[in-house]
Amino acid sequence: MGRRIIGSHVLLRRPWLLLGGALICILVALAIGAPMFAPHDPLKQNRDGLVLGGAPAPPGRRYVLGADSRGRDVLSRLLHGARLSLAVGLGGTAVAMALALGVGVSAGFFGGTADRFLMRCTDIVMAFPAILLAVALAAALPQRNVVTLVLVVGFLNWAAPARVFRSETLTLRERLYVEAARSLGAGEFRTLVRHVLPHLAPTALVLARLATASTVLLAAGLSFLGVGIPAPAPTWGSMLHEAQTWYSVAPWLAFWPGAAVVVTVAAFNLIAFDLSRPGRAGEPR
Repeated sequence: MGRRIIGSHVLLRRPWLLLGGALICILVALAIGAPMFAPHDPLKQNRDGLVLGGAPAPPGRRYVLGADSRGRDVLSRLLHGARLSLAVGLGGTAVAMALALGVGVSAGFFGGTADRFLMRCTDIVMAFPAILLAVALAAALPQRNVVTLVLVVGFLNWAAPARVFRSETLTLRERLYVEAARSLGAGEFRTLVRHVLPHLAPTALVLARLATASTVLLAAGLSFLGVGIPAPAPTWGSMLHEAQTWYSVAPWLAFWPGAAVVVTVAAFNLIAFDLSRPGRAGEPR
């Protein structure tokens, strides 16, 4: 009972963490339950979704958030788009963090030639504009689906976290407890796994939150440019792309997917902001 009260007290003192966590929970719940919550088939073109002149139907009783230029329900496409957008964002973050940990920790812990080679590779990746390289990679792929988009997005987001992990590892490997482990006969691999990697967890947690916001934005940007998941699969970026023609007649087509991207990115950034504040890592959760 005491631990529950302490945990609640700490959470109430961290409104940004509460707000960001609540938003993410709502988004995940809506994405998982999209087939149940969506009032219409997101791919079905409805005749009553268009008004006179072929313009999209405005928000109303049948189409709560309106219909798009093909008569498809915007709310249904928005919910199903959350599944793809979050899947690419979270999957891309997992790939990026795995690459960043492998490269950054290896460079910082072993040093020497490995450090110089890995950091030059990191510099090369960081030298290219992310969106241009993403477009080139996505366009070169013979087939674009969730898996390939996750790999592309993850590959483009590992470089910056890798440099942070390298810097942290350089500091950790000089700590007294690491030197003590070595003097007691612990091998390099055991020292790395038991005494270095666990201390990178708080940094990895913050970077993962920030990376997720970046991957969601990048995935939406690729879909907006037409090199994301092919149509007619609903994604927030493709919905924004289709809304360009009708922005003056049907502004809701751009507002709702744009708001979804903004809310998702803000939610992950709020959590990262709270976790990165001084003294937060040591507080009980």
